[in-house]
Amino acid sequence: MPEFFYNNSSVEQLSLELHFSPMIPICYVPWTSLKKLSLSSCKLSDECTTTILSCCPILESVTLDSCDQLNVLDLSKSQHLTTLEIDRSLGPTQIVAPYIRYLSLTNFKLPCTLVDVSSLTAAILETSLCLFKNLKSEDILVVLLKMLEKLRDVEKLTFSAKFLQTLSLALALGRCPFPSVKVNDLTLETTLSSVEFPGIEKLLQNSPGVKKLTLHVMEPGTVPLLIPIMNIDYQNLESEHVVSFIKVLLKFTKTLEKVVVRLACYIDGRGFEELLGMVSMLSHEYNVSIVLSSTCRIRGRSLECY
Repeated sequence: MPEFFYNNSSVEQLSLELHFSPMIPICYVPWTSLKKLSLSSCKLSDECTTTILSCCPILESVTLDSCDQLNVLDLSKSQHLTTLEIDRSLGPTQIVAPYIRYLSLTNFKLPCTLVDVSSLTAAILETSLCLFKNLKSEDILVVLLKMLEKLRDVEKLTFSAKFLQTLSLALALGRCPFPSVKVNDLTLETTLSSVEFPGIEKLLQNSPGVKKLTLHVMEPGTVPLLIPIMNIDYQNLESEHVVSFIKVLLKFTKTLEKVVVRLACYIDGRGFEELLGMVSMLSHEYNVSIVLSSTCRIRGRSLECY
């Protein structure tokens, strides 16, 4: 990188894509006004990252997309940093971020230890399918449960279908104490496959204070199953299937006040109305507010009923 690039003290937002070239800053980077930093396809050493962070005193947001070579991401001196997003990156393997409020780890490719995320209020977790290919089932479960333990006080959590599938398989093959989490707003991305049930069941059973549950039914083909099980014809998804899924989940919870179900475009207008009637009965039976929404459009509007 040219030296003048590192000597801009007025920049507030910066996005870089280096095509996997190493980022080697000079000893001092006067990015004193920088608030938002996004790095894509970069080779980031621990030393390089430390240098950059030490010279950005008011940094509020960091995004790493497809970055590698970073082992320890130490944000303990970044007191203004509230948002950390990491996607498709080989690293870090350790995160020290006591001040961040929002964490997104999507498609993370190496086991990651959350050393300190004590200020978190919201987090999104999505594993990569290649993450655990060289680990034993017991080790997989230990990695996932350690992450959940660090997230035990987070108010809002989102887990992807791949995370739920991985957790389910690990639970079937290994045994470890499952941590209790204090989440009150839980989002589960699901394919409605039974392979996700064990993970979902454990999460709900160990989330005694959850009040809002959002089910985001994923588009067909967007989440490859880890094992071939329970093939679902999404284009002809039956209302009974959705209701059965919701009913099973409601049995695992005692404090739920609201369930939101986002169906994408699986059920047509007539099917949606049928489902609405069935869900209304379910709502009265369990004394829970249930919201249905679909991206299908009828007469120019999206379907959404409360």
